[in-house]
Amino acid sequence: MTARRFYITTPIYYINGAPHLGHAYTTVACDVLARWHRLRGEDVRYLTGTDEHGQKALKSATAEGITPREFADRIVLKYHQAWKALGISHDDFIRTTEERHRAGAQELWRRIEAAGDLYKKDYEGLYCVPCESFYLESQLVDGKCPTHHVPVESVKEESWFFRLSKYQQPLLDFYESRKSFVTPATRMNEVVSFVEMGLQDLSVSRLIPWGIPVPGDEKHVMYVWLDALSNYITALGFGPGSERAFSPYWPADLHVVGKEIIRFHAVYWPAFLMSAGLEPPRQILSHGWLLKDDEKMSKTQGNLADPLKLEQWFGADAVRYYLMREFNLGSDGNYSEEAILDRVNTDLANDLGNTLSRITRILTSDLGGRVPRVAHGTALREHAERAWARATDAMERHDVQEALKATWELLSATNKFLVSEEPWKLAKDPGKRAHLEAVMHDASEAMRHVGNLVAAVMPGAAREIWRRLGIDGDPFSRALADGKGAIEWGFPEAGDAIHESGMFPRLDKSAFFADVQQDAAGQTAVDRESSKAAQASASAGAAAVHSGASAGKGVIQYDDFAKVALIAAKITGAKKHPQADKLLVLDVDDGTGAPRTICAGMAEWYAPEELVGKTVAIVANLAARRLRGIDSQGMVLAASWTGTDGKERVQVVVLPDSVPAGAIVR
Repeated sequence: MTARRFYITTPIYYINGAPHLGHAYTTVACDVLARWHRLRGEDVRYLTGTDEHGQKALKSATAEGITPREFADRIVLKYHQAWKALGISHDDFIRTTEERHRAGAQELWRRIEAAGDLYKKDYEGLYCVPCESFYLESQLVDGKCPTHHVPVESVKEESWFFRLSKYQQPLLDFYESRKSFVTPATRMNEVVSFVEMGLQDLSVSRLIPWGIPVPGDEKHVMYVWLDALSNYITALGFGPGSERAFSPYWPADLHVVGKEIIRFHAVYWPAFLMSAGLEPPRQILSHGWLLKDDEKMSKTQGNLADPLKLEQWFGADAVRYYLMREFNLGSDGNYSEEAILDRVNTDLANDLGNTLSRITRILTSDLGGRVPRVAHGTALREHAERAWARATDAMERHDVQEALKATWELLSATNKFLVSEEPWKLAKDPGKRAHLEAVMHDASEAMRHVGNLVAAVMPGAAREIWRRLGIDGDPFSRALADGKGAIEWGFPEAGDAIHESGMFPRLDKSAFFADVQQDAAGQTAVDRESSKAAQASASAGAAAVHSGASAGKGVIQYDDFAKVALIAAKITGAKKHPQADKLLVLDVDDGTGAPRTICAGMAEWYAPEELVGKTVAIVANLAARRLRGIDSQGMVLAASWTGTDGKERVQVVVLPDSVPAGAIVR
């Protein structure tokens, strides 16, 4: 039987800056839903990517003295790094500068033109560059863009127009037939009201040099939103010569977007598709904003949180859990590092980590390190069944927060069960051995269910729960048929239960914020020094930067380079970081005789034993930095690049064995 297909997308993110926590929120939410549907055995396709054309990208690149493509390449690498750090499992990453996208977007234009829905005339209007959108005077707030709070520009130029007004009634009929086309319902109501007020024809071309040329009129480029929205089908192979049913994954099951771009997705996008003779998507989930100091996170507002920093401080699973547990997808919510700390210490360290540790400790000390194969028939089974029913229903409604609440109720019931049964006392009475085995079987089985239920949100933690309970494989290796396969009660094949410290150690708030302030102060100093160096070398480096000789990094003087102490060092020991899946902890001999530890983000590319004995180059005078509880005293040099598949590659710079530890690297 063919598995049900599920196609989910993020919006493609505009390259006006590095990804921030708002981007991460959307991307993690999509990843959680994609993983959940994979766990159900469905054929999932998860798409994300970057929107690289338009006036904003052109202005940003020009300001830095590089080409728009160079600017785009640099920003895209940051997206790949961020999504890799957060464990995003996308199946495709589309860039609007790719040929497959260009060909598909132009084919969409041709189909719209063939339907008689395009015409050319002069246009004058108020334009916001940050959101690449025109506004009416009545839509402005104090004369500024209502989203970005910046002045708009008056634009007058020749433009191609799309007959959006023609699709007012077809859109209203479509909404009537799809009551839940947009969720939550309040956003659906907003969309319907917007269309009912009357639609004006839409300008869909620009006279700028950076974009996809309009077929047959190449002095124009396609309006960035028509260009960008088409990514959802160009990534599936839509293009010249493609059949109307161009992909088994279309129409998309779910577009996940922020509320500020709902009009583009729920009004313009279905109208474009109707004109081209294609089906609209099945559903659009419009989520709220992450707020900081009651303002939406954005580059324009300057109140961004860096997801890479958060991952370094807390780990990917903790960040993913916080985003999905703290915020309801349909509503706005306020972000703070203190709230993450509370979630880590309370939900993850106390509830999850301590309960698992309590179970594995008894299994190891009193039951030979194995889960007994006998069921006790306790109420824990009923708790698990209720948790699965609630979580499955919630995930069908895209309510990840509710699914996690149901999971934590099962976790709480498991902990209360242990407190009530007191297995540590049962272990002292040989006559109660059978009862002890039954209690610990059910507690272990309940914990396995917790692992399965959190797998989509915290894949690393789910795997670790299975490993510590001695189960082969992980939740992702065993699809949950219809979301119910794991309901079956009875622990799987027994193995060794591994007793280790808690999975999520408690974090000291005072120490954490002291580290954050120290890190921020250090970064400020670095930025200040970099700014001075950049100013000093601006004239000398202008030609090199323009030619791309310095890859857009700017030119430094020799004195700046001389500040970096590069030396040879031999790796004498290596192990995985106990609290960070992506880090290896390296012991290195730098020739001084003093111990030196370096944390290196190489666990994806190297097993610890592969690095032991290698002579490498290190930055020896880098300020020590605490990474997930371990002080890292330097940096190992490595080459990093993006492969043709869009994935990052890393290779350590290895020196000949004849080079002694402590030798200067020039």
